[in-house]
Amino acid sequence: MKRMRVVETEPQSPFEAIWRQFPQLKNSVCVGRMSWSGGELRTFRTLDGKYVQIKSTREGNELEPVPSEEIEIYESVWKHLGSRAL
Repeated sequence: MKRMRVVETEPQSPFEAIWRQFPQLKNSVCVGRMSWSGGELRTFRTLDGKYVQIKSTREGNELEPVPSEEIEIYESVWKHLGSRAL
């Protein structure tokens, strides 16, 4: 009997590439995005209510700390929108 082998395909979107590198972001919500000529900074709210920022540049993706004042703003908006945030 032949063994099956999983072959990973190329990501179909920038989000898919990030999810592969940071699996904890799967099913999270992107709550902020800032772009500049050298890359992007995305902020995600995970299913357990934590916030994570990913800085994407030509060199790759890396986790960045989320400033506490930004978390306060995101949480305020999240609570105000309720289920409409999704």
